[in-house]
Amino acid sequence: MEVRDHPNHPNIPYEALSWCWGKAKWTEPIQIKDGGRPQTLNVLPNLKKALVALRHKSKRRILWVDAICIDQNNPIEKSLQVPMMAHIYGNALRVLVWLGDGDLHSQRALNFVNTKLLRFREFDHLREDPETAEKWESFIRLMRRPWFSRRWVIQEIAMAKEGIMQCGAHSIRWEDFADAVSLFIEMDKKTRRYSRTVIDTLAAPHLVDVISKLFQRTDSGEQQRALSLEYLVFNLSPFETTDPRDTVYALLSLAKDVLRQTDQRPELNEASPAIRRTARTNSNLSAQSYPVDYKQSTLSVYRHFMEYCIRRSERTRAMDIICRPWAPCPSFSPASPECPKLPSWIMSLDEAPFRSDLGHDIYTATPRKNADPLVSMPGKDHQSYSAAGVLPWTEWRFQERQDSYSMLVNGFVVDEVSEVTEPALLGNIPAEWCSAAGWTDPGYDEPPEAFWKTLIADGGPQGRAPRHYRRACKDAFHGLYPGQDLSSSAIVSETPNSAIADFLRRVQATTWNRCLCRTKRGRIGLVHRNTKEGDLVCILYGCSVPVVFRKFKKPQEEVQADGKPDPPRAQYNATGDNEWYYELIGPCYLHGMMGGEAIAFKNEQGITNKTFDIR
Repeated sequence: MEVRDHPNHPNIPYEALSWCWGKAKWTEPIQIKDGGRPQTLNVLPNLKKALVALRHKSKRRILWVDAICIDQNNPIEKSLQVPMMAHIYGNALRVLVWLGDGDLHSQRALNFVNTKLLRFREFDHLREDPETAEKWESFIRLMRRPWFSRRWVIQEIAMAKEGIMQCGAHSIRWEDFADAVSLFIEMDKKTRRYSRTVIDTLAAPHLVDVISKLFQRTDSGEQQRALSLEYLVFNLSPFETTDPRDTVYALLSLAKDVLRQTDQRPELNEASPAIRRTARTNSNLSAQSYPVDYKQSTLSVYRHFMEYCIRRSERTRAMDIICRPWAPCPSFSPASPECPKLPSWIMSLDEAPFRSDLGHDIYTATPRKNADPLVSMPGKDHQSYSAAGVLPWTEWRFQERQDSYSMLVNGFVVDEVSEVTEPALLGNIPAEWCSAAGWTDPGYDEPPEAFWKTLIADGGPQGRAPRHYRRACKDAFHGLYPGQDLSSSAIVSETPNSAIADFLRRVQATTWNRCLCRTKRGRIGLVHRNTKEGDLVCILYGCSVPVVFRKFKKPQEEVQADGKPDPPRAQYNATGDNEWYYELIGPCYLHGMMGGEAIAFKNEQGITNKTFDIR
């Protein structure tokens, strides 16, 4: 293998490799010539397999390979190269996808796709034929290959002029494979052959779906990026990265709100001569308004991402980002053997509704682990709630200390938690929820409106809760003996009544692993499982849902050192709070306080605004 720099031949044809790094060590030696000098370079095992499999026996093949062409130990070089990745993959003759070594299943799957599945006239027969069962099973195994769950591959294959996927000695065009995945999903919709658990944990369908939404064509035929950076980071959380900073960096070239500039990149004089030449040649392509800097810590990269999104979001819900799970634990970085605790205003992927394990073999357990976020999707026109009314965020800021990282935000306390029930494990409703809500006889009495609407967070498929959900709630609980929990999963799988099943699926999506709470002012709501008596229910300006805070006394030396804090510019006359800091426990649904009622209540009660020091 020979490594060459082509500064005087920028248009030399080449192919780019897309592959899965994995978690192995760089232990496999390859022989390379760099400037005519032979030397040994250690690479990852999967890369060596790819290079051996893809090399031509009788002619030269020019490949661009990230692990070889970028010095992975040089943060300056990485910071310069990453903004150019879309250009590199987009200008390659083709992108070669290495799925790994072949086996019986991959051979059977690719043969099935190439010779049978893509023949439309035979599709209905293939869908119903029991003899194709093992072929569909092999195709499922192929779709679980680790490559499909890598975050970087989204950009690599989306930008490709042509994609060729290779598994061992067998290959298929990306367009053909994507069509086969689409047909597989269509087959399952008709036959229900596989459980939702199997389908939801397949990485390949998710990848195909994501790529289909990345771009849109204008009336003039120009292709434009369609999705914001915040939308991409939040919705692509199941796709993994080795370095947690790439949670953001891997998606920059795909985001419609990331523009290119020339003044936000590291100094070129710190990079190698070859990289300086490449960056200058592609200066209009490599520099973006969003800086890429691998010298920054993971926490700094996360903070900058949040600031970037808040300042570009609609002001009445810009703070919703603190209520969305999106951030991998920094321990995923090889440089971080231990997981430093994230500030509570950065929501970890531990709180995501589904496990981030696309591509793994999960056939029995449900992939759901938490309820859905209460806040709407980033950029979505319809807003489910407006707890702060139409009032936007006021000025806010971050404050870094030696042992903490604060986010200072304005808002007010609307209530205090007085009682917390057991959580709804696996979406099953504990019997004590009914008694806590004042429903003494679920078997016969009508459900209280506050209770059945709280169970579904007063929402449904089209926004507001359908009227018949009240009746569905009553029928779902009918027949339970005193003290019996409601097993929503069992009822959904057994009931012939689709209305009850739809209601309970909504209940699962809103209550899974959450607790029911009562407040001092007599309200009920849904809260995070770690909520305790005495926690505060608060409204933040610019956040569409209430949040639960737990306050802690600041050390006296910190109080004295800080003095009276300068709160963010007080559009609503917020007062600084020098003695306390706050931990965000999570967003909450508080019945009767989700549509701006809290603002009127605050004015009636004379509640003062304050600046929350969130850590």
